[in-house]
Amino acid sequence: MREIMEKILLLTWYKNYNYGTALQAYSLQKVIKDSKITGINTNDQYLADECYLLPYMPKRKTSMMHKVKKAFMFSTYVKKWEQRRDKKIYKANEKNFKKRENAFLGFINENYKLAMDHEIKIEELESIVEPYDIVMAGSDQIWNPEALDPVYLMEWVPEDTKKISYASSLSTTNIPEQYYPIYKRALSRLKAISIRDTACREQLERIVGKDIKTVVDPVILLGADELKAHTKKIDSKPYVFAYFLGNNFAHREFTVQYANDKKLDIHAIINVGSDFEKDRILEKFADWEVDPWKFVSYINDADMVITDSFHATVISVLLHKNFAVLEKDSSRPEQNNRIKEFLALVGLEECWCSENNQAKNISEDKWLEVDKKLYRSREESLRWLMEAIKC
Repeated sequence: MREIMEKILLLTWYKNYNYGTALQAYSLQKVIKDSKITGINTNDQYLADECYLLPYMPKRKTSMMHKVKKAFMFSTYVKKWEQRRDKKIYKANEKNFKKRENAFLGFINENYKLAMDHEIKIEELESIVEPYDIVMAGSDQIWNPEALDPVYLMEWVPEDTKKISYASSLSTTNIPEQYYPIYKRALSRLKAISIRDTACREQLERIVGKDIKTVVDPVILLGADELKAHTKKIDSKPYVFAYFLGNNFAHREFTVQYANDKKLDIHAIINVGSDFEKDRILEKFADWEVDPWKFVSYINDADMVITDSFHATVISVLLHKNFAVLEKDSSRPEQNNRIKEFLALVGLEECWCSENNQAKNISEDKWLEVDKKLYRSREESLRWLMEAIKC
């Protein structure tokens, strides 16, 4: 048994009003504080640690060369046009969007233990880290080269403070060469590194010069029992739950047609940004006052989940719900890779569907196989996390 509890500062995305982001932050903090919540027997007398989330809002960093290059790209002007459109959409639907935001703020206040009572500024970072034994990065796409904030690379952390990573994702199959020096300089100083990605793990190992472990997402690590403990019964006739992050209108049409064919109701959580227009067909089925626990509840009580979301897929598997996953964005295959990797891990590749494929029910025998595979991966990941904290 360890005699000393570690005090851990956790760096991750947690406040961008995304259900997966919110749940992964909660899950990792919860597991660090009490590994027994996972239901996994590690035969280790593991003491709960103090774990606090850094209340920091990420800022995307772009090199001057990249800024100049972007200024001459057509996509830059398209992006500006989309931003202006988003503002108009938000203003026209502000009442509903505020309901969503308030639901998330309530979840944050009730479920996170924050290191400070205000959002941290860059100049405050060095002073806040002093009481902590470990600074941990993870999870989500905090190391994504397309949205890289150096705060999550932890170079600002003093050398005598242990730095580790759990499931920090790059969300790419290939790391652009211009980022090699950044990752090498920052990550080579970490005591232990794990990421959520499979595709770029070996490449990152070569860049950093250290062994890197692929582990499961914190929501997977948390497990079904803890998720179910926070669910409430959805008062509804049998229904399809729809949740899409991508901009494919055909996915929404497929959902409506499936529900009509099966004579099921529809409950949906729809977008608040530029993809709101794609969700117009689902607007009459939308619930706006949904925090992350109600999101889990909608999945838990659904007859069928239809989605393009990684975390909606993960939760559907954990809760043994029939589901179908549709391609999120064909122009950015890396957005789909982690879902496909997860489906392969648990042996549910057949749940990756196209609009022309019928969503299928999953048998009880199949769920038993899935649970065995999932338990092994969860156990291995939890052992890695515990060793990384103790080492």
